[in-house]
Amino acid sequence: MMKRFALWLILVGLLYGLLEATSLAGLFVLSKFRHWDFDPVDVLRPMHAAAVERILEGDLHYTVADAELGWAIKPDGRSALYQANSAGMRRSSEITREAAPGKRRLAAYGDSFTHSDEVGNPDTWESQLEDRDSRLEVLNFGVGGYGVDQAFLRYQGMSPKFPAEMVLIGFMSENVYRHVNRYRPFYARETGIVMGKPRFLLRDGALVVLPNLLRDTGDYQQLLSAPESSFQRLGENDHFYRYRYHSGAWDWSPSVRLFRMLAYELSADTAHRRIIGEHGYVADSEALTVTEALLQAFVDRVQADGARPLVLVFPNHRDVVDFRDAGTRTYQLLLDDLDRRGIDYIDLMPAFAGAAIEKVFQRHYTAYGNALVADYLIPELRKRLGPAGVDTSATH
Repeated sequence: MMKRFALWLILVGLLYGLLEATSLAGLFVLSKFRHWDFDPVDVLRPMHAAAVERILEGDLHYTVADAELGWAIKPDGRSALYQANSAGMRRSSEITREAAPGKRRLAAYGDSFTHSDEVGNPDTWESQLEDRDSRLEVLNFGVGGYGVDQAFLRYQGMSPKFPAEMVLIGFMSENVYRHVNRYRPFYARETGIVMGKPRFLLRDGALVVLPNLLRDTGDYQQLLSAPESSFQRLGENDHFYRYRYHSGAWDWSPSVRLFRMLAYELSADTAHRRIIGEHGYVADSEALTVTEALLQAFVDRVQADGARPLVLVFPNHRDVVDFRDAGTRTYQLLLDDLDRRGIDYIDLMPAFAGAAIEKVFQRHYTAYGNALVADYLIPELRKRLGPAGVDTSATH
């Protein structure tokens, strides 16, 4: 009897060992070929801890932590590709408060597609607009990783110093995720921007700002020394902290990790799919309604300041592929809302018609992609600024 029991124990042990070994192999295969990793949202990843240490050491040369905005461009900051002037805008030269005589000043606010990531200063679409018409002065206040919320707050700080007659509000379809996020790695797990950010809530139809919670070195030191309590604080009103899976007592087991990861990744209700589904934006999601309210508030503020707002909608790689395959736009619901509100916008999808997609994109637009943006914008800006505003004879 004891011998039979012992054999059963050995068999069960072997089967369990096989299950765990198979699960471990499954985790490896999914990581290598699907880029799915077991990654609880409430665990400080080593790459994120290293990024926080660089913040504390002051080892940042272009994008730096900012108490109000979360992060911003360092005045006179430089990287291999990028250069900022003393005002912290992406520009190789200094400018005065007012546009020079004979110049028409436009100011662009937004994320990395406004900033023109992955190309040098001369190849941004803003610089290429200036190249096409010497009468245009196009200020680049874009910051990589921003949502419209941060861009709106950056505008409020910068516009009194550098007023413009037209404000270009850059929007890329993925921005909707960022408007329900307070700590960037909760939403973008592979990010190198390991910083907090403000976000807006809609309360009784009005936008209320929740301030950035990582404001100084003490907050970042606490993130390193006590990540669990820091994450609980940062996770309040964060969509991704709420809907992504958290660490558990049984996570030492490969089979448990595999099951939990697959249950999440294969679900129709992942944190991301609750916002952008198979057919585009999810109607009435908090992310979409906050985005719509943010754009309205931004437009209203620009108009109150005596300038003309213009929303620029930048399609990303997936958007262009989907449009070419199915004729649909991920962000169509947002365009419909802008139409209902009477907000002036330019959807840049037509700018890339007929262009080879590998020439348009790296992760962001290439220099060629930005040239297509500039070419498309010149006649559109001419309509809005008037014939004296844009010299289309310089277009190339």
